[in-house]
Amino acid sequence: MLYVLFVRYASAPQELRMDWAKFTKDYFLNRSTLVSVFLLIDASIPAKKIDLEYAAWLGENKVMHQNFLH
Repeated sequence: MLYVLFVRYASAPQELRMDWAKFTKDYFLNRSTLVSVFLLIDASIPAKKIDLEYAAWLGENKVMHQNFLH
C-alpha cells in the first residue's frame, strides 16, 4: 500500500498546517505497513523551503520515499 503526501498547503491557516505536519510525521513513523511515501514537488516553480525540509526529514528518519517533480 502506498500513501501520498502533498506538502503544499497553499491557503490553509498556519495552525492547520502545523497540525497536518505533526499528523503526517507521526503517521509515517508509526505505521508498520507503510511501504513508501511519494513526495510531490511542483516542478514549474523552484522548490520551496518546506519541500526541502520534508525531504530531509524523511531521509533523516529513514522513511522510504521517492521525490517526484510534478
